[in-house]
Parts: sequence; C-alpha cells; structure tokens
Amino acid sequence: MLQFPYFNRQVFPSAGPFLERLDTFLADLPRDGLRYAVEVRNKSWVTQKLLDILARHDVSFVLVDQAWMPLGDELAEAFDVVTAPPVYIRLLGDRNAIEAITKTWDKEVIDHADRLERWAQLVVSFMKRGIKSLVFVNNHYAGHAPTTVRRLKSAIEKKLDAE
Repeated sequence: MLQFPYFNRQVFPSAGPFLERLDTFLADLPRDGLRYAVEVRNKSWVTQKLLDILARHDVSFVLVDQAWMPLGDELAEAFDVVTAPPVYIRLLGDRNAIEAITKTWDKEVIDHADRLERWAQLVVSFMKRGIKSLVFVNNHYAGHAPTTVRRLKSAIEKKLDAE
C-alpha cells in the first residue's frame, strides 16, 4: 500500500503534477503477482482522473476513514471506487482526538456505530459485485481495533442475513 501524505501547495501546486508523477511511477512497478493500492490524503484529488490512472495500472484505490476525507459511501455515490480488486479500506480515525481520551488501547472509547454501519453497507455492496474487501482497523479509530473489527463483521453479517 502506497500511502501518500497530505501535500500542501508548496509540494504540489495542484493534483496534476502529482498525478503525472504517480502515473509514471505506477507504470514502472514490478508486477510478478504483486498487488498495489494507493491512498491519497488530499480530498480534492479524489477525482475520476486519479481513479482512471489507478485502474489503468490495476492498482486499488484506498478508501480511508479520517476526519478530513470523505467516507467511502460518499465517494462511491460519485464514482466507481473499485479500480482493481480487492477494495482496500482503512479505518484510521483521528489520532489527536483519541489520544486526548486514551493511550491504553484496551477498549473502544469512541462510538462509531453509525460509521461502521455505512462501511458495512459498502462492503456488502462490493460483495454483491463479487469484489473482495480488505479492511485495516487502527486502534486510533475507536480505541481498540479488535472490538471494532468484531463490530464491523457483525454489521456486515446482519446486512447479509437481512437480504
């Protein structure tokens, strides 16, 4: 997974130069059965042009749950976010906000039930299309990644059982 930071205007004045460089870089990656995914953290750069570049190179677009990025279902309403299988989802959360609450990571301290329901619905929609999803959950998302994983799994199973 190629995780890019937020780029300010001093680094890239717009998405264009970044996308040109990304396109060239992805073309040179070794394949040999390897899969790649790209995460960007400039929300205005999530455009059809980015998704087309990723699809052309058979690279997954990473859907991320962070405070400043649109949620996956919002992006999926505007675009087909599946650029290559599998779909990669990262539930990262807000590090500063959660570290103001805890640093022990032994229980969930933020309730993201509404967000998890939305992610579960999106995963189910991918499943209906025969597309697998990989979901990474960080402790900084809600306080305890194993509990969040169980809650997401349960929400997905309930949605599947209801159909």
